[in-house]
Amino acid sequence: GDFHVVLYEKSCVLQALCGITGERSAMGLNFTFTNECCNTHLCNRAARPAPPLWSVTLLTLLTACSAW
Repeated sequence: GDFHVVLYEKSCVLQALCGITGERSAMGLNFTFTNECCNTHLCNRAARPAPPLWSVTLLTLLTACSAW
């Protein structure tokens, strides 16, 4: 049967290229691709690390104390 591999790549693309399907070649293999666009921040930035647990606990305590 056919061999099917799905690859996902996060990168930037011009808005005019959203939804476009085309073909690419790399290392002697041909790929079909589709540009699926979204509205999240994926361009040239690392994901922010989660805040430490103590900061969430401190924020909860401060919120509780201010309500008194």
